[in-house]
Amino acid sequence: MKKAYQSPEIHRVELTPMPDIDLANASDEELSAAMKAGLYFENKVCYQQNREFKICELLGRTVLMPVKRDAEQISRITAIGAEEKFLWGKLSKRRTKADLVDLLAAEQGREGRAVEADVNKFIKKAIEENLIIRCDMK
Repeated sequence: MKKAYQSPEIHRVELTPMPDIDLANASDEELSAAMKAGLYFENKVCYQQNREFKICELLGRTVLMPVKRDAEQISRITAIGAEEKFLWGKLSKRRTKADLVDLLAAEQGREGRAVEADVNKFIKKAIEENLIIRCDMK
């Protein structure tokens, strides 16, 4: 006789707010331990470099080039400007969009609101090109 289908049980989990931690500089181990402990990151989405790419100069232009240089990957070379180079360099560590806005604003001596559109454009393009990785931390 077949067993009757039972829907999976849903349990409510009480989450504790994340204590003060420097998310931009936290190691993967620290973040993993915090999540396993039932802590959560409220409204924290971070980005970091896709380690499959490295930055280099090619024919007088700054490019992001795949580390693997097979025929399929070599077509993925992406030329970037000075602003994108700066932002990509800052993503060697996990950073939020707010972090990037603050860093770029400070670098250019402008207000955060003035550079936010530039950061949004960079993030959108870099994710589409798989140059950066989105790290949801909930």
